[in-house]
Amino acid sequence: MALADIRTAVKALLETASGVGVVNDIDPFGNDPEHFADHFVEPTSGRINGWSIGIREMDPDQFLGAMDRRYEVRLRGLMGVEDEERRRADSEASIQAVLNVFALVGANRRLPSSGTPSADWTQDFRTAMRERLVRSGEGQALCDEITVTFTAVKQEALT
Repeated sequence: MALADIRTAVKALLETASGVGVVNDIDPFGNDPEHFADHFVEPTSGRINGWSIGIREMDPDQFLGAMDRRYEVRLRGLMGVEDEERRRADSEASIQAVLNVFALVGANRRLPSSGTPSADWTQDFRTAMRERLVRSGEGQALCDEITVTFTAVKQEALT
């Protein structure tokens, strides 16, 4: 399973989580740091509510005629703060919805793939949340930024 296949599988799973909003298959911060929040705006509501996917290849591990290719997957959620009382509950519900989707994947230890079943699996879920003031349109918006990080591993036989 190539890097693009992992990204596609992660995006498809993320889109099934309840209330995730817009899903970007790249992290737009690197392309447009001044207005990256605009990539997270839901078209129907105009609210900042979305996720992005960042993936980087890590050093592989070799052992007994096999190699584990490791990819760090970072999901970044951005949720606009509209109401202080609802905010924490909405952000925590979004985190839980995302974790629930990936927990199901983790239970069978495989990311979905097209074609031949793959040996890809997930491990090491970590989450974080912080407040962040971001540029959006012509102004600024207070958001909760949520990060979910995990490792996707592909085991390959050495030839």
